[in-house]
Amino acid sequence: MKDACLVLAHPRTGSSLLMQTLDILGMAWVGRRERPSLPIAANPRGYLEDPPLLARGFEPDVLERLGSLDGRAAKLSLSGMLAADRSGQWRRMRDEGARLFIPYRHPLEIAQSLLVFDAPGLEAQSQPARVLRFLYRFPYQYRALAQLLVHEVPELRARTLLVPHALYFSDAGAAVDRLRDHAGLPGDEARRALAIANVSDALYRVRREAVPEGYHALYDQMPVRRAYEIVSTQADPWEALLALPLPALAPPSRQELPDMAAPEADRP
Repeated sequence: MKDACLVLAHPRTGSSLLMQTLDILGMAWVGRRERPSLPIAANPRGYLEDPPLLARGFEPDVLERLGSLDGRAAKLSLSGMLAADRSGQWRRMRDEGARLFIPYRHPLEIAQSLLVFDAPGLEAQSQPARVLRFLYRFPYQYRALAQLLVHEVPELRARTLLVPHALYFSDAGAAVDRLRDHAGLPGDEARRALAIANVSDALYRVRREAVPEGYHALYDQMPVRRAYEIVSTQADPWEALLALPLPALAPPSRQELPDMAAPEADRP
């Protein structure tokens, strides 16, 4: 995977839009556009991912099927890559010159979007628990990522780019330029214009302002709020994330959570 561009992402963070941008800018990529098991409404312009690679990473049979990843873009599950048995894969990314892209988004928008697009058939009583699990795990996962980049594979730290979801919709040109530069792609004004045109406000369908107020109150009381503040305001947040205190507290029971079902108009 020499000089590969690897997108390590939570779901619903704009990872497919990131892959689409790299594709338009001229980078080869791994996977397919459609996911038959997932709704096309969630990503109408394509997922651009390989499910086994996304879930399992660089296991030998996955790489044998895909062939060389040299100079190509690929998407991986951030949660999966933080598993204890993936340390060898992180060393391989370090040794083979991979560049990492970490798309991120406000955690409440991720949680709401997961319910709208990934689990519309989930029983109503199970929805709050799913939201709570995501919010509870978010700071622990980002601190685990910081541990890797600061202590275990520090060579990757300078080759890791945080990509805010909101930047696409506030300044698409800046987002495209940031991705092009980190990927080491040549400047091409025609391709740049196409990549900018691929970004539409219609893609930003779940905004935190529409999340029920009860979830904002819960978010304000949890470590996820401070973790997201660090990620979204610091260019190099890894040391601060390592210093973030994360008490081993049991999350609130789901009975304390408000209904987070999306309005029918927002559903695919």
